[in-house]
Amino acid sequence: MNRSVRFLGHSVHQMLVVFPAGLLLTVFLIDAATWVWPGHRLAALNDGLLPIGLAAAVVAAPFGYLDWRQLPAASRARRVGAWHGLGNTVAVLLFLVSWLLRSEGVPPPWFALLPSLAAGGLMLVTAWLGGELVSRLGVGVYEDAHVNASSSLTASEATPSPDVPGHIGQEHPLKPADRAVRAPASSQPISDRRHIPNAPASAPDLSVAGEEDPGAAIDTTDMAPRGKRGSGPRGRRR
Repeated sequence: MNRSVRFLGHSVHQMLVVFPAGLLLTVFLIDAATWVWPGHRLAALNDGLLPIGLAAAVVAAPFGYLDWRQLPAASRARRVGAWHGLGNTVAVLLFLVSWLLRSEGVPPPWFALLPSLAAGGLMLVTAWLGGELVSRLGVGVYEDAHVNASSSLTASEATPSPDVPGHIGQEHPLKPADRAVRAPASSQPISDRRHIPNAPASAPDLSVAGEEDPGAAIDTTDMAPRGKRGSGPRGRRR
């Protein structure tokens, strides 16, 4: 389902969302370690990671909203996308509250860690919903995507014909059943089998050079037993 804002053939939202997801989930893990081991030196990293992650989320969110607006209204993808976007919005707001409760260069107090921990747990759920949108519901995926598809820079937006699966202008790997249907019945010319009723497709060629009919190569009169003169087909007196 190719319904997304694209740059160089790829979804802009999918390219940008990795930055806030990676940064904010790292903040979550560091805050979780700080909750278990207070005063750990890693806590100072979040003074820089947290604002950068929030800024990256603000940049990626509008493209996700534009992609969501293009989904069919009554589709499951539209419902899953709504929960995905709403959950991420709440998570970003919780991270923002956590950032406002901190003081740079000072270990964060316990009440500043709680919003961050809740936001990180929520982002794990929304990340799964994002994977469901792409992997299961095909949002942002080309209609003719397959393992041998051409480059996204030259891909066509048109849907291929159902009779020819795969990318337009490129053969899609056929299933065994399709190969059996499309394979010729036999490589032997039909003219060589027309005088042999019910002959299998792989029957050997019984014709002799210079003979059109394979049956003409055998003279049945010569196979008659040689008896006394006057008996048999050749010994009969006229």
